[in-house]
Amino acid sequence: MKISDKHIAEIADLLDAGQVCYFHKQTGKIEHHTDPESPFFDPDQWKDIISLIKKDRDAFVKFDPMDSRESYQIMVNFAHSIKDMTISEKLLYILSQPKPFQNFKHHIQYLNYIDDWYKFKQTAMMDWVRQQIEE
Repeated sequence: MKISDKHIAEIADLLDAGQVCYFHKQTGKIEHHTDPESPFFDPDQWKDIISLIKKDRDAFVKFDPMDSRESYQIMVNFAHSIKDMTISEKLLYILSQPKPFQNFKHHIQYLNYIDDWYKFKQTAMMDWVRQQIEE
């Protein structure tokens, strides 16, 4: 199955926002809803989309968001990718402390690495989608 880079990027963005995505194999349309495991999931809000997908499940490819372990690993990989060893080591230290997600985001903003982080994360999210396509 071939999915365009545009669709892969859209799915990656939705997954990053905590959505579960479904790609219709024939039409190329992307359907999505909040992850049912999320405390923000409201079944009434998503019942039409969920019903549509359940009616024709075989017509869709499902894409799941990363779990926290996988998201954490992306942050570790980003920290390792930074050439400035002082900053790299600081980020790795932060990731070993309590509240790593919150503190990581704060420090990459403070250290002015936020744009690099978003590019790195988008690439990783698109790779995540491609891995699910191959499975």
